Amino acid sequence: AVKGAKAILEYLRTVAKAYQTGTLDLGGIHLEAFPPDVGTLSALTRLKVSDNAMTELSDDIKDMVSLTHLDARRNKLEKISPEIRQLTALTELLLDKNQLTELPPSIAHCSRLRQLSLDDNPLVSPPPKVIAKGIMRILEYQRRFEVAHVNGDLLDLNDLDLDEVPVEVTKMENIHSLSLVGNNLEKLLIKG
Repeated sequence: AVKGAKAILEYLRTVAKAYQTGTLDLGGIHLEAFPPDVGTLSALTRLKVSDNAMTELSDDIKDMVSLTHLDARRNKLEKISPEIRQLTALTELLLDKNQLTELPPSIAHCSRLRQLSLDDNPLVSPPPKVIAKGIMRILEYQRRFEVAHVNGDLLDLNDLDLDEVPVEVTKMENIHSLSLVGNNLEKLLIKG
């Protein structure tokens, strides 16, 4: 129990210090979930939660509106909350070595992103071909899905160099019209 108490005090000291510095390093401390109390640090600019065992970046991130750098590499992340849309100051998002299969379309609101690392994730959405084109293409792809999600009806995937219809199209029940002009589709195969 002494070790536990010592670890708790160290954690509290680290969080308290973050109020002054704007930087918080919680890397490698066996976190299994995103700490809700950290989510209330709205003045925090840099957060490191790498080398932990978190399975999601939960809705608790929504108040971290000043965050510019988020390092969540080497976790077990399977999900990123759509609330990432609130992190509009974000310029660097490091997500290497996780279990992510998709990025939320709302990441398109993080328009200041200049570095987004996604290596070693089983990503299906966005497709690898979009990811290979770089961050601006990823954000544009996500923006198209976000617009369709918000407005419903039309999903515009024109001129994205896609060679197949993305699997996430089949999950969108409110879409009545799909535009795929200017892509490299050899066949139209919509599963689902």
